[in-house]
Amino acid sequence: MTLTEGSTTPEYTGLRKYVSKGGFALWYPMGWREIPMTGEHNGAIITPYEDHYNTCFAVEKMTLPYEVEAEDVPTLRKGMEEGLNALPGIQIESIEVTPTATLIILDAIYSYLEGDARRKRWLRNIYWNEAQLVVIAQGQTVEEYELYKPVFFNSMMTLEVGSPF
Repeated sequence: MTLTEGSTTPEYTGLRKYVSKGGFALWYPMGWREIPMTGEHNGAIITPYEDHYNTCFAVEKMTLPYEVEAEDVPTLRKGMEEGLNALPGIQIESIEVTPTATLIILDAIYSYLEGDARRKRWLRNIYWNEAQLVVIAQGQTVEEYELYKPVFFNSMMTLEVGSPF
């Protein structure tokens, strides 16, 4: 989905697959650009814009020094809440935890202030074994988040994790 000049709604343009050597993949709209993370970071920022990435997906996998287990869920949730509450002007819409047989997923939807701008995000942390995948779908504004919400939903729900691809 891309927003063309003069249009008020994004147009479907097809999907492209970002595949990481780190064992995850993300589907995103064709026409968006990938900005690879550098250094020791394993991931990318994907945005529809050429001049900024305030509306984007950011996806990064990290290897933790321990394996995350179901009994870690309260600690993970508390850490997420504390981190979110440290953001300026935070307004949390929801926090959800979804433990499965192989994954622990923590989702938060919230808005916060960055300078004078109110941005809206969907933050998803996925844990499996000793891996953590952090995915952020962000709108430059609350309105832009809502505009791109269908593509954010599609990409978040079709994440692929755990395979070398």
